[in-house]
Order: sequence, then structure tokens, then C-alpha cells
Amino acid sequence: MDTLSSMRAFLRVVQAGGFSKAAARLDISPAMVTKHVSSLEERLGVRLLNRTTRQVSLTEAGAAYYEHCSRIVGELDDVEAAVGALTRAPRGTLRITAGVDMGEELAPLIFEFMRTQPEVEPEVVLENRFVDLVEERFDVAIRGAVHLPESSLIVRPLAHSRLILCAAPAYLKEHGAPRIPEDLERHRFLPVIHPLLREELMLRRDGDKRVVPIRPVMRSNSTRLLRDACIAGAGILLLTTISAWREIAAGRLTTVLEDWRTLNIGLSAVFPHRRHLAAKVRTFVDFLAERLGGDAARDPWWDRIEASRSAPAQEAPDGRRNAPKRHSA
Repeated sequence: MDTLSSMRAFLRVVQAGGFSKAAARLDISPAMVTKHVSSLEERLGVRLLNRTTRQVSLTEAGAAYYEHCSRIVGELDDVEAAVGALTRAPRGTLRITAGVDMGEELAPLIFEFMRTQPEVEPEVVLENRFVDLVEERFDVAIRGAVHLPESSLIVRPLAHSRLILCAAPAYLKEHGAPRIPEDLERHRFLPVIHPLLREELMLRRDGDKRVVPIRPVMRSNSTRLLRDACIAGAGILLLTTISAWREIAAGRLTTVLEDWRTLNIGLSAVFPHRRHLAAKVRTFVDFLAERLGGDAARDPWWDRIEASRSAPAQEAPDGRRNAPKRHSA
């Protein structure tokens, strides 16, 4: 008899607690289940099960065989599922989680993905915490961090985003543009609330490192709120290029001390496992990598800022001309 089929029948007998129940689950006759188990015992030369009229129990040899049998059959099922996932078309609900501030950038990408994969239904949850993907049953997370914590999750780099200093042109006209990092000490600052951020800023340029104190005039855990305050001329703000590029391209914000660098935020797609990865997840992650470059060393949003500077000035909806400016040391 087929050994694999016999192994599956043996597992079902142990899991179901009897031959009749196992037969019902396998949709075969109890007599056939008995033949499968007997075939294994004859092949191995040992008794695997103690049988009575009311129940079955594992012998010592049966317990050892059950452990190995479970692993072998389980791994084979994983292989078959993985191969099957490669051939199935993407479909079903795709649960995605990302940071709140990433939603503005993620939205058009998801809309485009929906057009290319009409049988996939995205379910997007935006919140500023690292959710447990397995426990909360998310398929994929889009995470931005300087360093991701060690875990068993699979991480696929998509791009990186620079942190840049920004201010409204009107603010710089009134208060003057900083020329060196130390000039920041006399400026109004809009820091985001974060446990790792202190009331100082470290800037680097060509091996030169400067640490300067900042003077906060408003704090928030909302980057959008701080960005609106910055556009209104409330002070200088440290923003990712993801959050800043549209405002810079439109002329509502401009860069400050552009030649000085702070940190880069790595953007990655994170998912629970590689084994039998569903086609909907694999397709979505591949789509993001294609659109964003799939290169941990590339900042596609900075590329957009640079492109906007070389483009002709655009007329805004209110009739004004938007011409991005830059203020660097």
C-alpha cells in the first residue's frame, strides 16, 4: 500500500481516537483504515497501536513513530501548499497595517494595485504601533524605522526616506534662514513626541558632526498636525521625505540646512513567513518593490523633490505660482 497514505491514516486514527472516526474524516471505510495501519506495522515490524473494543492507544514505538510521522507529513503539506500558492491567482482579503503618516503615500499605491488585481480586497489599518502580525492576523505590514527589532518575521526592504529640516518660506523670510547648524538654537522648533527624541539635534556633513539644542514651541505625536503648523509658519520641523515631498514640490515648504544629514528611515514590507506565502501577499509585496524601487539605499521621495526643482513652476488651484525653493548652508 502507499506509505504516505498509510501514514496519513495512522495520524488520523491517533488524532480522532479511533478507526471509525478516522475513516469518517478520511472518507474511506474503517476496514481500509485498518489495512493502512496494519501495513505500516508489518513494514516496520512493530505494533504501533494497542486496540480494544472501546479505544486505541499508542505503544512506545507508536508514540515515537507518531512524532516523526507528524513532522514528515506536515512538511510535505507545507511544500504542497507553497507550490500551490505559486500557481493560484491572487484573491481574497489582504490585511495590511502601516503607520498613520504612511497612509497618504500608501493610498495611491493601493488604489493602483486594486486596479491590477481586482480579486484582492485590501483591508488597511493605520496606527502608530508595531502590531503582532500573527496574533492580529495581518498579512503584511509596511514599516518605517531606523532599525527594525530582531524577530522571526520576514523583512523585504523597499526604500529609505531621509529626515530633512523644513520650514515655510514665510517663516524663513521673517526669521532668516539658518546658515550653520548652530543657527538652529535661536529658531522655533516643532518636534514630534517620541521616546528616542531629545531636545537636541545631531547633524552630519562630510565627517563633521554637530549636536545643537533645539527650542520647542509645540510638540505632537501627529506628524500631520506639526506639518500643518510648519506650513502656517510656526517653526522648523524635521520631516521624512515621504511626508515632505508634496509640500516642497508645491512650494508650501522648503528645505533648511539641506547639506547636513540626520537619519534615514528604512521602509520595509514585513510578513510572517516565507513558507506557503499566499499569492495575494507575494503579489502585493512585489508590486510595492517595483513601484518604490526595492532598494534599501534609494530614496524615491527625494528623487521627486529634485525632479520638482527642475520642472517649470506650476500654477496652484488658487492662481498663485508654486516655485520650490531651497535653503542650505
